[in-house]
Amino acid sequence: MRRLSRRRIVRTWRVAQIRFEQPTEGWTRVDLLAGLVVAEDFTIKLGLENLTDEFYATHVNSLNPFTRERIAEIGRSFYVGAEYRF
Repeated sequence: MRRLSRRRIVRTWRVAQIRFEQPTEGWTRVDLLAGLVVAEDFTIKLGLENLTDEFYATHVNSLNPFTRERIAEIGRSFYVGAEYRF
C-alpha cells in the first residue's frame, strides 16, 4: 500500500473579522504515505507529511500574541506506526 497525496488550498478572503481572522494565501502540501501488511490483521505504516516543508497557515490558526501573525502549521514530519485489528 503506497500513496502520494497532495492537499491544495486556494486563497481565503472570506473571514470573520470579529474573530480576528485574516485572509491567507493559497498553498499546496505533499504527503508520502506507505504501509506494509505483515499479517492479515497487522500493518506497519510510514509517513512523511509536508514533504516540501511548505510554510503555511489557515485563516483559523491562532494568532501570535506578540506579532499578531498567524501561527504556522507544522513543517516536515515523519511517523512510523503499527495497526492491529481484532
